Amino acid sequence: MSVVTRGKACSFGAFEGPVIQFGEKEGIRYRLPQWLQGGKRVLVISDDAGEETLEVYDAKTAKCIAKPDAHLDIGRVLSLHVSPKHDDVVIFNHRSEILHVDLSTWTLTKITKSEFHRPAGGDWAPDGKWFAYSS
Repeated sequence: MSVVTRGKACSFGAFEGPVIQFGEKEGIRYRLPQWLQGGKRVLVISDDAGEETLEVYDAKTAKCIAKPDAHLDIGRVLSLHVSPKHDDVVIFNHRSEILHVDLSTWTLTKITKSEFHRPAGGDWAPDGKWFAYSS
């Protein structure tokens, strides 16, 4: 299970084990932790660079194991949708954009942008090949 409290992303077991905090102890806000496929890594949103960015943490050691080399213009993230089979995430942001990020290469692709309203929701197919959303 993963939670955010006072800007700190944490995980803990359902019945036993310690609480593990991801990221820096102070000075950086973390949001929207999501488990990646395989259950050994956690994707979080960080504001370390002054703008929101993605970071991947090892679930056991709580160390950052991946983040983009260059700035990804993801805007203010409203929701994350992690693929059940691949290292992919779909992001809904404040600019009414739907973005796809391949976490293995850190490539960003804009899927669409609504001129009228924010997308209402979406989810991955169980095989991770398709993402459906409402516009």
